[in-house]
Amino acid sequence: MSDLAKHFPPILTKYPLVKSWLKINPDNTVSVFPGKVELGQGIRTALAQIVAEELELPLQQICISEVTTQDSPDEGYTAGSASLEQSGLALRLAAAQLRESLRRAAALRYETPLELIDLKDGKVWQNETFLCGYAELKDWLEPDETISGQIAPKSPNTHKLIGQATQRLDILAKVKGEASFLHDIRLPEMVHGRILRPTVYGAKLKSLDITGLELTGLIRLERQGNFVGLVCQEEYQAVKALEKLTQRATWETFELPHFANIHNHLRALVTEDVVVKEGNPEATLERSEKRLEASYTTPYQAHTSVAPSCAIALFKDEHLTVWTHSQGIYPLRRELAKLLNRPEDSLTLIHKEGPGCYGHNGADDVAADAALLALAVPGKPVRVLWSLEQELQHEPYSPAMMLDIKAGLAANGKVNVWDFTGLTDTHVGRPGGTGDRLRAGWERSGTQLKWPGPSEGGYRNAETLYNLGEAKVTTKFYQGPLRVSALRTLGAFANTFANESFMDELAYLAGSDPVAFRLEHLDDRRARAVIEIAAQKANWQAHASPSGQGLGIAFARYKNVKAYVAQIVKLTLNSETAEIQIEKVITVCDAGQIINPDGLKNQLEGGTVQGISRTLYEEVHFDWDGDGMHDWDAYRVIGFETIPEIETFLIDQPALPILGAGEASMPPMAAAIANALYDATGIRMRDLPITPERIKKRLETLSETELEKVIL
Repeated sequence: MSDLAKHFPPILTKYPLVKSWLKINPDNTVSVFPGKVELGQGIRTALAQIVAEELELPLQQICISEVTTQDSPDEGYTAGSASLEQSGLALRLAAAQLRESLRRAAALRYETPLELIDLKDGKVWQNETFLCGYAELKDWLEPDETISGQIAPKSPNTHKLIGQATQRLDILAKVKGEASFLHDIRLPEMVHGRILRPTVYGAKLKSLDITGLELTGLIRLERQGNFVGLVCQEEYQAVKALEKLTQRATWETFELPHFANIHNHLRALVTEDVVVKEGNPEATLERSEKRLEASYTTPYQAHTSVAPSCAIALFKDEHLTVWTHSQGIYPLRRELAKLLNRPEDSLTLIHKEGPGCYGHNGADDVAADAALLALAVPGKPVRVLWSLEQELQHEPYSPAMMLDIKAGLAANGKVNVWDFTGLTDTHVGRPGGTGDRLRAGWERSGTQLKWPGPSEGGYRNAETLYNLGEAKVTTKFYQGPLRVSALRTLGAFANTFANESFMDELAYLAGSDPVAFRLEHLDDRRARAVIEIAAQKANWQAHASPSGQGLGIAFARYKNVKAYVAQIVKLTLNSETAEIQIEKVITVCDAGQIINPDGLKNQLEGGTVQGISRTLYEEVHFDWDGDGMHDWDAYRVIGFETIPEIETFLIDQPALPILGAGEASMPPMAAAIANALYDATGIRMRDLPITPERIKKRLETLSETELEKVIL
C-alpha cells in the first residue's frame, strides 16, 4: 500500500465509487466532481492538475464541475486549510483507480497483456501503437467500481504537471469581465429583493407603519416576525423601496459596552474553561532564575469581503434552488431545510463564486433571505444583495481575545515553565443543521441567537511546537455581546501573536538572539528549517537587544499539523507620526508536496497582506447606542499603496503528504510586525491593531526601565 493510501480519506468511505468523483465524457474529456468550492484560492486548478497527472491527460481535457448538492460529494465546509489534503487526496486515489481500470479494460478489449498498455496524452497505447481514446473504453469499465486505496498514485519523479506553476483556470473569465461571479448572474424573469434591517447593532423591530405607503415596482412585501423583506421588479426599485420602508420603521435598541474599554468588560464575563494542555507550572515558576509575564489583546474584526454578500433563489414546482457563495452548501442546505420546515431533498444548492470570505461572512445569511422571499413569489428567481453597511453591521465577527502568559527561565537561559491562558468567545457559529444559525431565522422567531459554546478554534495554536518545560495551556470562553464566528485562522491569529511576541520577549530577557532562542527550543527539523532559511534570506545578524534594524521574526505551524511558516518583517517607524512602514516581508513555507507553486505563493502572500491589515488597521467598534461601521472609512483595511515588497520561498517535499497552507501565513504575521517594531525602536506593543495612536499612548506609559531601551 502506498504512503498516500495509508492516509485513506474518510470521505471515500461515504463516497467510495469512482463515478462519484470522475466521469469520462464522449469527447474524451474527464469531468471532476469535487466537494470543495472555489473561493478565489485556486483550488479548481490544483485539483485539475492532480487528476490530469494521474490520468495522463492534458490539463485542457479536465472539466471541473460546479459544486452542487445534486452532483457533488458532501465534503462539508471548504475551510481549515484542508482542501488539497482531503479533496485532493480523494481525487488522486480515484484517478489512480480509474487509470488502472482503463488499462485493464484496454487489455481486455484488445486481448493484449496488461504490461503492454500505456496511457499517454489522453490516449491508450500498446507499446507505440495508438489504440483508442478513453471514451471508447467506457462500456468496458465496471460501472460501480470502488476506490480501494490499493492502487498507488504515480511516483513524484514521474510528475509532469504536479509541482509546476500552472495558469489558473478561473482567471481568464475574470480578466475579460465575463459573468464569473454570482453577483453577475441574470436569470429569466429574475426579480430583486432587499431586507429591512436596523442601522444600529442588535436593534429589534418595534413597529412598521406602511399605511398609505406606495412603492414603485413592488411585487411582494413579506413580514414574518422581525424579518421584513420586499421584492421589486427592478433592482433600483428595490433599493428605493427599502429607503422608504426604513423611514417607516422604529427600532428597540440596547446598550452595548463601551468599545474603548471592551477588553475590561469581556474579562468580567462568566467563562467556560477548556484545559488544552495539563500542567502544574506554579512550583517550577517559583524556582526559575528569571520570570516574565505579559498580556496581549486583539479586537473584534470583520471579514471585509470585497463585495457584499449575494444569493439567488427560485421556488418552482415545490422545489427550491439556491445559488450561493457559501463555504458549505451541504451544511447550509440542512440549515435551510430546518428553517423552512422542508425536506432536504426538496432543496438544491449550487455554489457560485462570490467575494473572498475566508470565514463565516454574510453568505449563508443572505441565502436564507433569498430563500424566504422566493417562497413568497413562486416561479420567479429572487436575487438578494446586501448593502456594504449591512455587511459591516450584520455579518458574524471574529471575537476579541485576551492572552495572558507567564514563563520562567532556568539558569541555562532556556524556558523551564510556561503558563498560557487565553480568553475568547466561540469561533464557530456556522450553520449546523439546527435552523437557528441564520439571521433571518432568529429574526422570524424574535429570539436571540443561541450561543454555540466553546470551540477548538478558540485554542487553535494556543499550544506551540516549542519545548517549554512544565507547560500548561488553558482557554476560557465567554459569551460576548456581538455575534461571532469563523474568520481566517480563527483563534490561531491571536494565540500566535501572543506566543511569538512572548518568545521574543523571553529571548531578550535571556540575553539571547530571537532566532537562536527559537531554535534552542525546537526539535522538529522542518520547523527549524523554515526558521533557518528565513534568517538566511533576510541576512539576519544575531543580536540580544534591539538593533535598530527593524527586523522581526515569528514562526508557527498552522494547527500544529498543517504547513510550517516562518516570516521575517523589515519595517521603519516615522518618529513624528508614529506610522509604521513595512518595507519587506520574507516568508518561508514547507507545505509538503507542492501541487502548484504559483497557487501556493498566491495563498501565502494573500494571507500575508491580510495579516498586515489585521495587525495595523482592522478593528470593529460601536458607540453605546450601537451606531458603528457604515463604510470603509469606519473600518479601515490595508490599501494598495501600503503593501510592502513580499518574497516567498517554498520548500518542496514531493515525497511527503500535502500540508494545508491556505491560512498558514497569517498566524505569524502580527508577532513578526510587533517584534520588528521592538527591534527598530525598543517599544513593545501588545495590543492590536498597532495604530499610531496606540504607539503614542504606549510611549506615554513606558516604565523607566522600558524607556531606557527606546532607540527612537
